[in-house]
Amino acid sequence: MNDEYEYPIPPELQPWLQAQQAQQPNHRHYYILINGKITPATLLEWVYWFEDPTNRQIENTTINHNQQNVTISTVFLGINHDLNFTDLANKRPILFETMVFGGHLDQFQWRYRTLGEAKQGHYELVTAVQENRTPHMQWGQEGFWNLFRQMFE
Repeated sequence: MNDEYEYPIPPELQPWLQAQQAQQPNHRHYYILINGKITPATLLEWVYWFEDPTNRQIENTTINHNQQNVTISTVFLGINHDLNFTDLANKRPILFETMVFGGHLDQFQWRYRTLGEAKQGHYELVTAVQENRTPHMQWGQEGFWNLFRQMFE
């Protein structure tokens, strides 16, 4: 992001923010979406941008399936959720997530690296819920919660 955004830093946060920036001044951990484009951001830029939930919502669909409302929500996470921490410098971050609330896929989640994958995944999940089946994702990544949950089913 550029320097046109100036935010007041509360005095009590200034020492902590300076310490964070000093630890890894050239490595970005935070991202924001500007007109659909993933943009690296400083921690402060990310915090102010993330404060508005409409910035994060990509798609949100509620359908009535078997007399129950099921919501499929796709959001921009803004922080890399790639749990494979090897060679992070050369990988695109995982920044999007689709989660199902209600129905037979309740609490299942999938994560993606691109906005296009996230939108495709969202509508694949909408179709899967409508057809009462488990989705067959060809891209994206099942969330850790899905794998953990399946261990105990």
